[in-house]
Order: sequence, then C-alpha cells, then structure tokens
Amino acid sequence: MELIGKNEDKKYKINLYEDGSSCLILSDGSVANPKVKIPTKNVDNFIFKDTLKLIGSVQKSSTISFIFESTSNGAIYNMFHSNLVQTLQTKTMENGIISGNWTFIKKGPGIGLILS
Repeated sequence: MELIGKNEDKKYKINLYEDGSSCLILSDGSVANPKVKIPTKNVDNFIFKDTLKLIGSVQKSSTISFIFESTSNGAIYNMFHSNLVQTLQTKTMENGIISGNWTFIKKGPGIGLILS
C-alpha cells in the first residue's frame, strides 16, 4: 500500500483496525465492523494505491458487500455492491485481482472502499 494523501473531497473520520483493515472476518464467516472490536484507530479519510484480491462476499439483511485483501500488507477491506459495480465499469479485474487508488466511503454506519 502506498499512501497518496488525505481525501479532501470526503472529509470524515474512519475507524480502522490497528493493521489498517476496515473490517474483520470472524470465525463464523461474518464480517465485524471496526466499531465492534477494540482497539481501533480513528483517522482522517485518506487515499492510497494498492492491489487488492477478492476473497469473498457477505450478505447482511438486503445488503451485499465484497471482501478484499491487500496483496501488499494483508489488510482486509469491505466494498459495497454498488461501489464494486462502479469500479468494474472503469477497471479490469483479472483472476480476482484489481489495482487502483482507493479511499473510503460511509454508508450509514458502515465504511467501504471506493475508487478515488
């Protein structure tokens, strides 16, 4: 992961795990929100360049999210279904791998990745 800088368009704090992950896969296969587990760090939203590998999906109620793992540092990220559709309209994913400049977006109580 290469840090690009602060996200001046989407100025808000995001909660991340100490390893930089935005979500955690629990033993039952569900995804925990960073607000659920301590310790987390509360940081300004930022833009970073990374290559991600699609490792799964999770459905909560009527929401579907996709789970990605950073190939550079192993951090785990959530991407909302609608954001994955937008991403695939502009980027190519090959064998579950996709590269780009990423930032975070808030939707309700959750955060997810989006192309910056």
